[in-house]
Amino acid sequence: MGILGTILGAGAMVGKICGAFASTLSDTNGGRLTKRYTDRDGQTHLLSDTGLSIGDGSFITSKNETTGKVDHLLFNRSSENALEITRANVDDIKGDDPMSESLLIAPTEKGYIEPFYTNPHYPVDTFVQVVPVNEPKSFRGNALASGGMVYTVSFKNLIVDSENVKSGSYFQLNYNQGALFFSNVSLAPSGLVYLRVTAHNGIAFSNEVELPVVKAGQNYQCMYSFSEFGIKTGDVVDIDLRVLFGAAEVSKIKQLQAKRGLKTEPINEHELEFISKLHH
Repeated sequence: MGILGTILGAGAMVGKICGAFASTLSDTNGGRLTKRYTDRDGQTHLLSDTGLSIGDGSFITSKNETTGKVDHLLFNRSSENALEITRANVDDIKGDDPMSESLLIAPTEKGYIEPFYTNPHYPVDTFVQVVPVNEPKSFRGNALASGGMVYTVSFKNLIVDSENVKSGSYFQLNYNQGALFFSNVSLAPSGLVYLRVTAHNGIAFSNEVELPVVKAGQNYQCMYSFSEFGIKTGDVVDIDLRVLFGAAEVSKIKQLQAKRGLKTEPINEHELEFISKLHH
């Protein structure tokens, strides 16, 4: 699958995830796979497949039958690629801070995803993306230090040449006077490796040439002319980006996840056996 197919195809509506989870708290589970095991503390757990899988990610329910606690998890089955869970911008955020809500799940780890569908500021139709994250080796012909990442993000309903911004997980974005502006930055981008613009008037174009992102005062910017493709002031566009972050920025992700109550853990031996049967 190409980059655009990955961005647009590897996602699930929050409501769909909730519905799948709601049907997975019994032994029968509608004919889908379940597994009961006892952990080292003597507590019994019931794993249930939701039937929802995105790329190398499987949505699993784990019920602690000793305590009654239910966890909603995304298992990363890949032994090579991380998974990133994020969302497109939400236009009408009220109350809680929408920033820094993105969860990076390392290979063979699991992520707890309750915050992605229980936070009150999410509309029920919020789109959650699950995409693979690769570690870049070079940018513009130069070798990169290990530990960087390429992050995929989408922004909806940007107005061209407007001061209005849209919120993503690590920065806010707008397009003004021939440049993409990254503001309110919690992770500083250093480049773009992919750009896709889809205007609501039917114009669409993409760029797969590496583009630098440079500091501009308190913000960052990437020069790119939309007007050459017929995009005019006031047009409404959707933008998909693959953004390069350096190793130093990636180290901040865990801190941001902890601040937002997001967490990951290694897949244990019982869970590993379960998902090996699930995808046998």
